[in-house]
Amino acid sequence: MAPHSSLFFNREIGLLKFNKRVLAQAADDRFPLLERVKFLNIFNSNLDDFFMKRVGGLQRQFYARVVTASHDGLNPEDQLKLIRQKVLDLNENTRDLMEQRLLPGLSAECIRLLQWSELSPEEQSWAGQFFREKIFPVLTPMAVDPGHPFPLISNLSTSLAISLHNPNDEDLLFARIKIPDVFPAWLRIPNTPVGEEKFISCIEVIRQHLGDLFPRMVIKNAMAFRVTRNIDVEAADEEGVEDLLELIEEEVRQRRFAEVVRLEHGPNPDPWLLQFLNEELDLGTDDTYIYPLPLEFREYHLHHREISCPHRRVQNGLASFLSRR
Repeated sequence: MAPHSSLFFNREIGLLKFNKRVLAQAADDRFPLLERVKFLNIFNSNLDDFFMKRVGGLQRQFYARVVTASHDGLNPEDQLKLIRQKVLDLNENTRDLMEQRLLPGLSAECIRLLQWSELSPEEQSWAGQFFREKIFPVLTPMAVDPGHPFPLISNLSTSLAISLHNPNDEDLLFARIKIPDVFPAWLRIPNTPVGEEKFISCIEVIRQHLGDLFPRMVIKNAMAFRVTRNIDVEAADEEGVEDLLELIEEEVRQRRFAEVVRLEHGPNPDPWLLQFLNEELDLGTDDTYIYPLPLEFREYHLHHREISCPHRRVQNGLASFLSRR
C-alpha cells in the first residue's frame, strides 16, 4: 500500500458515489414524477460512460499485468473487484426504486407499461399490425453457423438472442436480432380511454413475432442483452500524421471493434444463450451484469407527442419523459 494512501479517495469509487446521488434524485418525491424518471435515465447513461471510459481503462491495465497501485493504494484488479460490488449494489437500489416507487407512481397516474399478456385482443392486433408494417422491414435477423460467423455487436446496442432449431434436428442454433433505434423503447397503444396511457415495449413486440422472422423453425428461447465496449483506446501518435481525418477515422474504427467490457441481461437468463454469448464475446462471469428488471425497463422514451396526465406535477415532467433516444 502506498504511503499515506488513507489520505486519498479512489477516483472510480468516487464517480460511482456521485452517480448514486443522481439515482437518489429519482427517489425524491419533491420532484415531479416524470422528472424523476429522467434522473433514472441520466443515472443509466452515466453508468454506461463509466464502463466505457473508466472500467475499460482498468481492464486494459489488468490484462497488461499492471500492478502499480493508485494513490489510494489499490491496483487495477482491486479496483475492478470493488467496482463490481458497488455496481451490483446500485442495481439492487435500482430494482427497489422501480418496484416500490416509479412503476407504482406511473400506474397511479394512469401511465401503464404493459407486457404482452396484459394487452386486450384488440391491442395485440394493433401491435401485430405495427410490427408487420413498421418494425419488420427494418429488422435483420442474423444466424450463427459454420458459414455465418458471430456478428459484430455494436456498442450500447440492445439485441435479442434467440435459440432455435430445425423441426427435424434438435441441435440448437443461435440467432441475433438488433433492436432498431429508429423507434422509441416504448410504443404508445392508441385508442385508450381518456386519461389513461398504455405502452408496450418494442422488445416485447418483436419477441412475440419471432415466428415471422424465422419461419419453419422452432423457437426455443429468447433473451434481451446489451453490450458495452471500451472506448478508452490508446491514442495514436499525432506527430507526422498527414491526414488528421484519417487518424480520427482509425480511432473511431478501433472503438467500434474494441473489446466488450460489460454484458447486461435481465433476470432469469437462458443458460445456453448466456454461455454462448460469454464464449463468443470472450467474457467472464465478472463482466456479466444482471439488470434487476427485464431489459426493456432500462429505458423510458415513449412514442407519443402528448400524454394526458391528470396532475400538474406529472405534466411538468412531460418533456423529459418524451425525449427520444
